[in-house]
Amino acid sequence: MAGNTLGIKLTIALSWIFILSGCTDIRTRFSTVTEPLDGNRARLRIIANSLVKAIPGRDCVDFDAKGAGTAFGGTIGSRGVRYKSLGMPSPPDDPSLYGEMYVAAGLPFTLAFIAPPQSPYQCSFAMTFVPETGKDYEARMFFDLSAKKCTATLTLLGEEYRSVPFRSARACKNR
Repeated sequence: MAGNTLGIKLTIALSWIFILSGCTDIRTRFSTVTEPLDGNRARLRIIANSLVKAIPGRDCVDFDAKGAGTAFGGTIGSRGVRYKSLGMPSPPDDPSLYGEMYVAAGLPFTLAFIAPPQSPYQCSFAMTFVPETGKDYEARMFFDLSAKKCTATLTLLGEEYRSVPFRSARACKNR
């Protein structure tokens, strides 16, 4: 019986190590991205099927940057802004599929999509753009299991409703 208890404890410990090792950065995994409270702002809706981290004020990936954190989370760690609505136009019917947040306008904003570690195909990418004051944006970031690839789109919502160009973001060279 004592050996069985040890086996259960070891299994639980290894499970937690596996779960946490899938997190690219523990601090940002458990904290929500910081939103600007005032000033020039835009709104951003994130629709995703996996973890999305955000790095405000940077055009590269630096999870240690001030304000960086989870934008769209899951069941472990921060859920970010998932379920949050700011009243943006044309939201999905299911609030669990999206989250809305304020972002600083005129400064770069980077989103990093990270597929779950248990996925049979690993896929992660990052995109960056500079939002404009008073605009509404929608970022869609998905891992398509059937196509075995990641996809991302950025759309300007409202009267214009058009695709917005973005750049791929790489790791910051000088943190």
